[in-house]
Amino acid sequence: MPATPVDEKLRLHDFTILLITEATSYINTTIKERIKEAGFPVMAGIADRESLDRIGLKANVLFLYASPKLLDKQSILQKISSKAVEMDVPIFILAQDPVELAHIQAIISPDSILRDFVRPIDFGEMTNIMKADLFGLGRLPGPPRFYSPCQPSDVPLAAEPEFDGIIPQPADSPQTPDSDKTAESAQTSDTDQPADGNQPAGLPPAEPIVRKKILAVDDSGTVLRSIINWLGNEYAVTVANSGFKAIRAICKDRPDLVLLDYEMPVCDGPQLLRMIQSEADYENLPIIFLTGRNDRNSILQIMSYHPAGYLLKSSGAETVKSAIRKFFDAGNRG
Repeated sequence: MPATPVDEKLRLHDFTILLITEATSYINTTIKERIKEAGFPVMAGIADRESLDRIGLKANVLFLYASPKLLDKQSILQKISSKAVEMDVPIFILAQDPVELAHIQAIISPDSILRDFVRPIDFGEMTNIMKADLFGLGRLPGPPRFYSPCQPSDVPLAAEPEFDGIIPQPADSPQTPDSDKTAESAQTSDTDQPADGNQPAGLPPAEPIVRKKILAVDDSGTVLRSIINWLGNEYAVTVANSGFKAIRAICKDRPDLVLLDYEMPVCDGPQLLRMIQSEADYENLPIIFLTGRNDRNSILQIMSYHPAGYLLKSSGAETVKSAIRKFFDAGNRG
């Protein structure tokens, strides 16, 4: 028998959401009101000791808005993450962009992340997904069904849409509080489509445009933002700010090309290249190193690892775009 609105309302009250944000009062209020309108009991706070004490006692679900100010509070975020794991409290994350998402994922335990979202997002769609996720868990504490990119059997992407790492195109028009949408990513065909979306009579169906997939790996948010801005209109770009995140991204969705920082902390570029290419399934995955070094000895050292090439970080947008186009025009693919 299908659930009635009353049944759903009762089930929603099983969950009390703690919204943790350091954003402006406008953003904070908008997110809180949209969650509340969906039927969830919700309270708001900042990343501090008071919020930490609420976890598991007054709130059994966390919602983190990953603004830059929140990410500055790494120490308290680590404590919040540890307590969420201890108390079996799932966490939803809303990030401003894929770079901010990668940063907070490096702080919050993946064992606690139930779902992550990236703006722009339709809040109605977001809260519907939250309901489906929480009802799937049952009353807390319950069996975990947490997001794990390297285990595609966890949550079918087709059944429950989530952010797939494709960088959306910016909107030309201003956003409103009721909707945080932008225009769909620009994908056009040579055949004009009628207003109702149906194909004109007598013409074959238009084939969808499939963009090449690029994974950019760098510990610098500035570099990742530049790559997104330069390549995001032409390619499906995903980003990772560590070797661990890169491995997870590759497991989730194999890219056609990896742009890899040569010098990173913990796991540097050459180490990650060896790790990736040691697996039979990925031994031919093309990797282009990103480097700030342009002296002859450094370049010889870089090329000794037999990458698909290298790009200087001092290169401008057009140089990078041209190099990537030439790479794919030559028929290269992972």
